[in-house]
Amino acid sequence: MPKYGGFRLSRENLEQLLPKLAQGGVPMRFNHDAHRPMDPQNVEAGIEALDDGEFALWVEFDVDEVVWREYEREVESVGAPGGFSIATTETFAARGTPPFGVKIFVEYGCFDEQSIGEAAASALPPEMPFELAWLYEFSAAESVRAVIELADATLLSIPGNILASYLYDFMKFLRGGFAAKSRTPSFELQVKRTPTELDTTVRIVTMSDEGLSNAMRELPEILRAEGAAASWSDTDGRWKEVAMPNQGSALPEHE
Repeated sequence: MPKYGGFRLSRENLEQLLPKLAQGGVPMRFNHDAHRPMDPQNVEAGIEALDDGEFALWVEFDVDEVVWREYEREVESVGAPGGFSIATTETFAARGTPPFGVKIFVEYGCFDEQSIGEAAASALPPEMPFELAWLYEFSAAESVRAVIELADATLLSIPGNILASYLYDFMKFLRGGFAAKSRTPSFELQVKRTPTELDTTVRIVTMSDEGLSNAMRELPEILRAEGAAASWSDTDGRWKEVAMPNQGSALPEHE
């Protein structure tokens, strides 16, 4: 695909993805947005050979008709041929050993491995093990983003203001590199918990370091709210709660 300099999925890539799809282990979302999930049922998947010698990974599922109509409207609006894009990652560096306190997935093509590794090592404390991976999103929509996954133990062990400082320094670096690709890069931060209904996911879309700084003020408190989903954009200038299936309202209230 042109987006990633001609990146090409292999038959092995399809075979790795197949069992996850068939078991319903791959989340389905609008435009890779964690705050806009679908709820597919009766999922089936397989791989088939095409007449041109290529291979196709297909998936069939049931979904609410209203949700599907919304999907079709968005496909039409961006001029896409239909179907689904996928997101995949490729680990390229790590500091320390698992379990990692932070996992960072960054849009491929915006940085080289050395610069982003040095930025992460500089922004994050020496005692924090982290993993770095490229993020590939094969989508018709032009989007640039990074996903930062924090371990619950990491979140609880660092004072909020210090955590915000660590994240701001690193995300400021990322935003600068993303600027050449998109005016509105996005950042997704996740805290994984058990059960999954307690996961916390936030999304930040900002065009300036000032907007990023403003978002950081309440970010640690929001991340600590179990089951919360929230978004920040420069347009709103404040955090907004996002209603998610199977999750309660856990976002702290602020004036």
